[in-house]
Amino acid sequence: GWLVPTSSRRAIGWYHKAADAGNPLAMIFLGQSREFGWGGKANPEDAFSWYHKAAVAGSPPAMNLVAIALEHGTGVKQDYGRAVFWLRKAAAAANAGAMDGIATLYESGKGVPKNYPKAMVWFRRAAARGDASAMIAIGDMYVGAMGVPRDSLRGIDWYKMAAARGS
Repeated sequence: GWLVPTSSRRAIGWYHKAADAGNPLAMIFLGQSREFGWGGKANPEDAFSWYHKAAVAGSPPAMNLVAIALEHGTGVKQDYGRAVFWLRKAAAAANAGAMDGIATLYESGKGVPKNYPKAMVWFRRAAARGDASAMIAIGDMYVGAMGVPRDSLRGIDWYKMAAARGS
């Protein structure tokens, strides 16, 4: 608060009103507050529930958060198949983090068959949207000859692009 006293409890109350009115950003905030324990004890199950509500309401960032929780089993039973479902929905809405997530699953073979060429396609889509993590992964693929011929110079170029983005 500027000019008024701050109150986490009151702020969370307002976020609940906004979430009840269908605001996905408020739902995401409530999920984060439960995930990180802002204004109370952390509760991963409640966090997942809020993220899922926002995802169902059509929020691509929330879809990505749901997928991450499913991938890691945070607040919900681990389920790579459902994670892929939500990542694909978010990626279809141009969410670069979700594109990076799909690529990572193809790279690791979790939830989908391991497939380096498909991983590279998805990493490139994410990188084209400015995702520095994807740029690093592309560099790793070139340096490590994962599905592409080894090309350390090309890999270093990708690392430089990621560094220019602050990564």
